[in-house]
Amino acid sequence: MTVPPFDFSHYFTYSEIDQFLHQLQQQFPTLVTVKTIGQSYAGRDIWLAIASNQQTGDYREKPAYWIDANTHAGEVTGSAVALYCLYQLLTQYGKDDQITHLMDHHTVYI
Repeated sequence: MTVPPFDFSHYFTYSEIDQFLHQLQQQFPTLVTVKTIGQSYAGRDIWLAIASNQQTGDYREKPAYWIDANTHAGEVTGSAVALYCLYQLLTQYGKDDQITHLMDHHTVYI
């Protein structure tokens, strides 16, 4: 499976976010873990993507950074930024020295 390029043409719906996160986890299993951290009032899963190179150590023991999005349901621009950040971290790992260093030595919670 190949994750398609990040699509800037629209804001993602909940089902598109769900699908995109799981595609990323499937394609980059050593770099990202997707977990449910709760449920919204609408009964939808609240996702947490944990981005870190698992082969360089336990993500829980690395310094971390938090990116938050969609605190309020109508603020959809946050999810676009968060998903783009995650996409860049995963697709540029091994290509961009700064991203590779970040993922090897830190954890990014999104």
